[in-house]
Amino acid sequence: MKFLHNCIRISLISILYIISNKVYCQTQQQLDSLREFTASIADPQLQVDNLNKLAYWYGGNNLDSSQYYSSKAAEKAININYRNGQALAYNYKARAYIEQGKFKESIEYFDKATDIYSALQDTAMLLDCYKGMSYVYSFSSNQIQSLNLSLRALKIAQNFNDTLSLATVYNNIGVIYKKLNDFDLALFYFQKSLNYDKLSSTTSSREIAVSYSNIGLLKVRNGKSNEARNDYDELFKLLPKLNSNYLKAHFYLSISEYYNSLNAIDSSKYYIDLTAELSKQLNIPQIQSKLYKRKGELYFGLKEYDKAIQFIDSCIEISEKADILNHLPEVFQLKAKALATQKKYKAAYVASQESTNPKYLYKAQKVASLLGEFEKEEKTKDELERLYLKQALENKQSELEKTTMRSKIWFAIGTIGILSICVITIIFFLIRLRKKNNELHSQHQLINNQKEQLENNIELINLKTESLHKLNATKDKFFSIIAHDLRSPFTAIIGLCNDLALSYYDYNDEERIKHIKLIEESSESTFNLLENLLYWANSQQDFIKIQKKDCLLHEIMNDSISAYLGTAQIKNIQVENNINKNEKIYVDVPTIKIVFTNIFNNAIKFTHKGGLINISCCREENKVVICINDNGIGMNKEVMDSLFKIEKDVHRNGTEQEKGTGLGLILCKEFIDKNNGNIWVESEESLGSSFFISLPVSANN
Repeated sequence: MKFLHNCIRISLISILYIISNKVYCQTQQQLDSLREFTASIADPQLQVDNLNKLAYWYGGNNLDSSQYYSSKAAEKAININYRNGQALAYNYKARAYIEQGKFKESIEYFDKATDIYSALQDTAMLLDCYKGMSYVYSFSSNQIQSLNLSLRALKIAQNFNDTLSLATVYNNIGVIYKKLNDFDLALFYFQKSLNYDKLSSTTSSREIAVSYSNIGLLKVRNGKSNEARNDYDELFKLLPKLNSNYLKAHFYLSISEYYNSLNAIDSSKYYIDLTAELSKQLNIPQIQSKLYKRKGELYFGLKEYDKAIQFIDSCIEISEKADILNHLPEVFQLKAKALATQKKYKAAYVASQESTNPKYLYKAQKVASLLGEFEKEEKTKDELERLYLKQALENKQSELEKTTMRSKIWFAIGTIGILSICVITIIFFLIRLRKKNNELHSQHQLINNQKEQLENNIELINLKTESLHKLNATKDKFFSIIAHDLRSPFTAIIGLCNDLALSYYDYNDEERIKHIKLIEESSESTFNLLENLLYWANSQQDFIKIQKKDCLLHEIMNDSISAYLGTAQIKNIQVENNINKNEKIYVDVPTIKIVFTNIFNNAIKFTHKGGLINISCCREENKVVICINDNGIGMNKEVMDSLFKIEKDVHRNGTEQEKGTGLGLILCKEFIDKNNGNIWVESEESLGSSFFISLPVSANN
């Protein structure tokens, strides 16, 4: 699960890096435009301002360019005696040197900038310089100077109510408490810094990321890694928004230490490797020193003591050359532990003694004393503010008591006046509301009437549309039958007749009889089709008058199927009429006969030779359900869904290639509806079909 969590997190970082690269491209276009504009303007003071802007923007991604433009700005500012522009250029040079790890040069240019700002009495820019200088001194043994500068910056920031600067100063104070191993106060000031970062409208992602990293690392080093998870989750979200590789390297080392505390060694190594790649690009001693320290800690935890000592020695060498002394006591203690584990006790003792070397130790007692005064001053401010508020509250209470009686009298008068106005206003609005309600009620009634009329019109349009579709389908079906289904048999009949007339003597008697038989069958089929077509046409024009009466179902069925029993006999199909001879129905006899005839004819058509057709019925309340069942070829669902619909084209040949149009079943549906009945089918392919017809029973039944 940890591995999966890390993979997802790394993938999200990659995606966000792509987004940040797009933002970087847009920023690069703006920088190009600013460069071109600066080169074209004649005002030297405006040139200095624009060069400083370029130095500022390049400070986030290209330190060499930042140094170049700040140097040009300083040079031009000196030539025109533009002191503000000169000091700002020195400030930007100092900050670029910080990210290059050149702390001596950084302090040099901060000193130059503060001299000018002091002369100009520009406290806002002095505040900015004090913050930067405090940060630089925090890496040296001169922690007292770092603290003094932080406290100076704090006073100015409090006067200006500068939340962004307050966040930075409280962060620096938190770092000092961390070095004094005061976990609670360090965490308090780191959290205070984060709160001010979130309050400031000008806070960038880098300041918030620094706070989360400091809080998370503090918890890790105090054995509270589980509590640090949320802090590192927030840091991961902010990483892709940062353009500074210098900061990224610091954050990667912090993340590596977090994973190491969770015993996620692979993840820890991954972020150490990322730092190593950035360290090669940046070549900053401060980062290299921390990187070697982190590697030494990692290999010490893995019990690879030779490697651990190798990286610790590299850390010591780089730190002493670059005057980065603040973490060397901790590094020498780690070296002493590694040597002692290898039983190199003499070397371990020497390393242990080095960890207490005065040149590596800052004056913790004096720093603690200064911080004690700072805390006392902060408490005094809080106490004074509390006393002031208490006195103000007492004065307010006394004044309130004096005016209570007058207020009550005026309040009573005012209350009566307000109540009178309220009553009059309420009556007025009630009258208006009643009038408005009546108007709304009338409008609502009108809208409802219009809505009802509209719904009726829509329903009428839908009915007419449906009727029009049906008429179009009827017309298309009618012409299709005339053009194809009716024309084709006549063509066959005419062809057979012509052939018989022209070649009469070429055939023997048996062949002539065969031709005549074919003509007879084709004529009979065509006549049945024509008869159905005429019935259908009459039905469409309401020429067929339905005259219902009581009649015996068995007799109607026999009359309907008798003409087709010969066809069934030719195909050797057994027909069983199992209808109750006493069952009566209340129907129009001619139209019901057409229904029975068509369904029985279809059963013969789609039943194989030697098959069976069974006709039966049963009573269901006030209906009789007739079933005409065959064991023929059956139907699939698609064919069944298309039956009884004029708009669907269903053409299927019978088992002996008998032709069909589907018109008969459409006619059956119409006639059944006219007789207040219902028709449906159940079928499976290769297993036969069952047509069901429900009809009203006789009232006397």
